[in-house]
Amino acid sequence: MQKRALILFLVGFHFLLNGQTIIDTDHFNNPLPFEHIHFFTDRDLYLSGEPIWFRADIQLDKHTTDLSKIIYVELFNAEQKSIVHKKYRINQNQAQGVLEIPSEFLSGTYYIRAYTNYSKNFSVDNYFLGAVQIINPRIGLPPLEKGNKKDAIRTEIQENIAAPISISTQATNNGQQIVSISQQKALPANKNYTLELANNQVQTLSQTEFQFNGLQTQIVLPKSKIGFEGLYYLILKDETGDIVAINAYCTNETASKEAQFSGEETHFKKRQKVSIPINKWNANEYTTLGIKVVQKGTVFSQMEKFKSYLDEPNLLFSFLKTQFNPKDLTSTEQEIILQTLNNKLKEKDFRSLFYTLKPTQLKWIPEVRDIGLSGIVVNKRTQEPLENVPVYLSIFKKNPQIHIYESRKDGSFFFSLNNFENEQDVFLCPLFENADELELKVNKDFYPVFPKLKALPLSIDSTDTDLIELMMIAAQTAKAYELIPMDQDKSISHLPYSFENPQISVVLDDYIETPTLEIVFKELVPSVRVKKRKDIYSLAIFDSERELYYNDPLILVDEVPVFNVNELLKISPKDIEKIEVHKSPFILGDHTINGIIMIRTFTDNFGGMVMPKSSTFFEYQTLSPSFKFKAIQYDNPSALNSRKGDFRTLLYWNPFLLKNNPISFYTSDQSGDYEVYIFGKQNNGQSINFKAFDLKVTE
Repeated sequence: MQKRALILFLVGFHFLLNGQTIIDTDHFNNPLPFEHIHFFTDRDLYLSGEPIWFRADIQLDKHTTDLSKIIYVELFNAEQKSIVHKKYRINQNQAQGVLEIPSEFLSGTYYIRAYTNYSKNFSVDNYFLGAVQIINPRIGLPPLEKGNKKDAIRTEIQENIAAPISISTQATNNGQQIVSISQQKALPANKNYTLELANNQVQTLSQTEFQFNGLQTQIVLPKSKIGFEGLYYLILKDETGDIVAINAYCTNETASKEAQFSGEETHFKKRQKVSIPINKWNANEYTTLGIKVVQKGTVFSQMEKFKSYLDEPNLLFSFLKTQFNPKDLTSTEQEIILQTLNNKLKEKDFRSLFYTLKPTQLKWIPEVRDIGLSGIVVNKRTQEPLENVPVYLSIFKKNPQIHIYESRKDGSFFFSLNNFENEQDVFLCPLFENADELELKVNKDFYPVFPKLKALPLSIDSTDTDLIELMMIAAQTAKAYELIPMDQDKSISHLPYSFENPQISVVLDDYIETPTLEIVFKELVPSVRVKKRKDIYSLAIFDSERELYYNDPLILVDEVPVFNVNELLKISPKDIEKIEVHKSPFILGDHTINGIIMIRTFTDNFGGMVMPKSSTFFEYQTLSPSFKFKAIQYDNPSALNSRKGDFRTLLYWNPFLLKNNPISFYTSDQSGDYEVYIFGKQNNGQSINFKAFDLKVTE
């Protein structure tokens, strides 16, 4: 039943075309599926002005079906102020890009969140949330203080906090889980309880119902395909679905990272080629794989992150779901983290994050084609939504587009804006008899609600001066020598303008000066007729071939629709470059247009026309240009002997490894220690994120 509902849900949205849907998306009987986002960055430590390279994996619950095509990425501070916000295209459930850090950023910890338009149907607590530390070298580093990371991370196991219920598990050879539940005070024996085995995405892998038969109860969970090392939860729920207890544990079923990468060459000279055979791991076990090679100290260990995030439930929970992997921990570190985590799971604030609200009402439509723009039409006085109101959207100036959407029962409208990059000029206007009585409320594209977070302290201080100096040298030499390790993907292909190739084109400079636009239409523009009734003007187009009049054609002034002909006729002919006419009806989406009159002016204010009060102009952010990391090559004598200094903090970034291709890159002019990290996602949805080995560059 759930699979059938998902199929119907997806089929409906793939019929979304030009803002028109063929189904009523107001309500579904089943809960909406959730999009999980795994997000990886090249580092955890940056300087102001540097780029953040990222990769995102998007998965619709346990399915691999495509849904959203656009991901939203924001960099914000603890005051909930979004400082950098961009949109990127999703291809085959994956996205990659660059987030530029402004050079004026103050030193501090900043947050990254990633979501889709469809994600807005859910709580912000469900969005991906991460943290990065940014240093402005002109300000300097904070002094060494007692209690920061320079104090040794605790290596002893924390004392267990007593709990009314404790859960422990033991795996059997056939994949079953034997679970022991101990109670300090016996729960009612005549009520049903549910025990669930869930992965780190809190997706149920196995479950069983049972009744307690005393203070000690042992349960056998049905066989589940865990299959990979990772974090798992045993969740005990009562009859109402409330969580009674949670226990986290880890599995380690594959070879350790040390065994996988033992014997790897780790010492290299400057500008030397480094090759890593991809057969060091079983690539078939992973959905996606990536690799990064960075200056040592710019990626924080999982123990450091776990300790830093302990007092921020949203941040810690997102870390556990999308970046935590026990493969990068010693057995002692893993034991410490599990003990601490299970103590946190007894706290109400942290346990509440396991309740993922699954709405059934679709308020935010997934962008299944390209960028979407949505809003609502309301009566300005009563604020009541209005249905069946045609709303016109125009993107004008460069690469224009025109769209029409008839508002739905709840007054909402939705436009799919295709093949655009950067910010675009947008005009919105309703076609309504008393248009000034209406108001168009445009939804904010970037969601304005943020999780409540504290200002986390920096984990680096004045003792890290050497590392920051190396990063400064890398940034300054890259700027001086214009060494930009990125290539822009081929720009998107802009759609042709819908109303090209008119049948009539009149350039006004070819004729003597005419006093009014009304006379221009009457004497110079064939097929256009000016009508007047009770001081109200209108235009019509006469199709001489069919001998038909088309009343109320679409009028565009510099690609912006105009419905008030009286106001149109106030434009001075001296401000008009040309007038073009399409004499025949034109189909645009579900709408038939009775011909088109297009006026091009010399002005930047649409000939000085006064626009309706219900109309609105604004700049709308579309897709950010796509960039790929361009590794610097020293594969010929000219490049090898180049005098351009190369002191990269990021030696290599490849977020999407091909399973059969070897990995190779070159070291830079910077001697020192680097780290090679493998990251990605396993077939069962668990993240992988571990240091494969250290790499040393010498003179």
